Amino acid sequence: MALQESHTKEIFESFYDKLLLRDLFGKVVPGVLLILAILIAAFGPSGVDIAMSKMTFSLWIILGGFSWLTGFALQYLGEAAKLLRKNPYGNCNPRQTRDSFYPIWAVFQKRATKFEKIHAERLNIIKEACGNAAVSLIAGASVVSLSFWWHGNLLSFPEIPLLVLISILAFCFWRMHVIHVERYGELVCRTVTALGAESAD
Repeated sequence: MALQESHTKEIFESFYDKLLLRDLFGKVVPGVLLILAILIAAFGPSGVDIAMSKMTFSLWIILGGFSWLTGFALQYLGEAAKLLRKNPYGNCNPRQTRDSFYPIWAVFQKRATKFEKIHAERLNIIKEACGNAAVSLIAGASVVSLSFWWHGNLLSFPEIPLLVLISILAFCFWRMHVIHVERYGELVCRTVTALGAESAD
């Protein structure tokens, strides 16, 4: 029983150590959302439903891989548009830059406990998942709206309320992205500060 619990714990921790959760929720899920929006815009909901019913296991694997790649494109778009923050600048001091944060991060990775590292990775996963999801929802809603406009269809009920809901969700995801960037920075900086205080003692 103890061996089984230990094995389960190792599997759970590997989700963080091997970046599996970050890839799944930070890249694949946002990528799938955007791909679905593009397909709906191109073929309509009924066309997508028919295509999904004919999907094979191999095609699902290919779709998952392409969704993963699409997640990177979304992250690039978000960072290029200054919507996403990659590093928590300013958490340790107001004048902190990306270059000055790296040595602090290196100390954290070298000396933090395993629990602190797992917690930091959890914050990173939430940060990336929420940020990319926000960009995906904005891009997907824009694609579908342009499709309606291109085909001469006026948005009406339930499209407009749905787009409003998607916009609110995108904003909430973006805010959680920013909040978790700050939380990650606070964790790293406070841990390194505490380690420095311990060394001084």
